[in-house]
Amino acid sequence: MNSKRISLVLSIGFLASILVGCKDTVSEQKLSPELTEKATVADLVYTPSNHGSNINPSVHITSEGDLGLGLTFTEVDIPEKYAVVFQCQHGKFIVQDNQKKAKELWNRLKTGQEVMVWYNEVYQEDYAVNRTWWGKELSRELIARKLLKYRFNDAN
Repeated sequence: MNSKRISLVLSIGFLASILVGCKDTVSEQKLSPELTEKATVADLVYTPSNHGSNINPSVHITSEGDLGLGLTFTEVDIPEKYAVVFQCQHGKFIVQDNQKKAKELWNRLKTGQEVMVWYNEVYQEDYAVNRTWWGKELSRELIARKLLKYRFNDAN
């Protein structure tokens, strides 16, 4: 009788572990609701484009140990860049990644101008997830949250 009970308990335990599955960790990026804050335009930055080419003589040693002469061609193609620096209660932040938005702001705003800025916080959230063995999610628990960056939306 004891061996039957032990077998039954082990079978139930095995079946429960199959049905419950396992825990794993899932990471997701999440946006906060849109936030609004007063700021001052601290600086408007513009870097003009730079294009050009050059030919320079070069000296090298061949695999046989002989001295060789050659020409090195150098080409430069740097696009123009715009950036706007805002000062808010938390410090300064720069809008520069989205060149179209940065250029539009650079043309529209003036240094020292008071504006309202709209932005989202971007978080990485890590969850402990319980799944069945066939992948169905049973439960999810937030175990860590980290602020990654701010996503600038607009200034007015």
